[in-house]
Amino acid sequence: MLISLLGLAQTKETLTNKSIIELSKAGLSKEVIVSKIETTTCNFDLSTSGIIALKKANVDEVVIKAMIGKSNQKSEQTPTKMSPASKSMDGKKGNIPSVEIINHPYAWVKNKTTLLLEKGTAALKAKMKLLGYGGASTNYELEGESSPIRVSSNDSLTFIINTGGGTIPDLTLYKATKAKGKRSAKVAKIQGMVSKKGDKNSDAIVFTATQLKNGLYEIKPSIKLDKGEYIFCSKITVSAASLEVFAFGID
Repeated sequence: MLISLLGLAQTKETLTNKSIIELSKAGLSKEVIVSKIETTTCNFDLSTSGIIALKKANVDEVVIKAMIGKSNQKSEQTPTKMSPASKSMDGKKGNIPSVEIINHPYAWVKNKTTLLLEKGTAALKAKMKLLGYGGASTNYELEGESSPIRVSSNDSLTFIINTGGGTIPDLTLYKATKAKGKRSAKVAKIQGMVSKKGDKNSDAIVFTATQLKNGLYEIKPSIKLDKGEYIFCSKITVSAASLEVFAFGID
């Protein structure tokens, strides 16, 4: 009975900014606190003043990043909508390309070819502007300002992925910006007191995924992709400092 009551108490626990500050002051390592955030219900104040208060209380930035990631997980909507199965992208039999590498997106230039996207590792970075007064953002950063995989803006472009018979991976498509030898994609933003108006909260691009046949899906962005750099990423995992991504560029 005692064990059951203790288990019930643990499930009802909710971490707040105060909880995180107390854990930090108790001398617990950032790894332990991040693990606690991952496995516990959280209700954080991540406003500008809330983040500044955490910083003044000497909460490690890795922990603050995990708090932002957990809140994003809670509020983020999946930018993927599954469509009913179809024979092929244009309704004609025999027009579906064969792609062999499992769970690796390919660019599909219709009626021409498929291109295996660049595979890389992106770091998850939390950035603050003006000590938090200018807001904060979480970004994916990938080495190199441009991808070696290029397609033309004139091409009729979608993407295709072979899941090996499973469901499509939980991917998000982002448009990236070039800066100091890297590509950076904004995952989420917290407004600050002096944040620029009209600045987007995320660089994510909505897409639909249509099953062409068992395990094979076509990914179609909801808008025509402009010239620039793009990255397919998995959703944030707060315990991971980096993750596998797939990139391409449009000229």
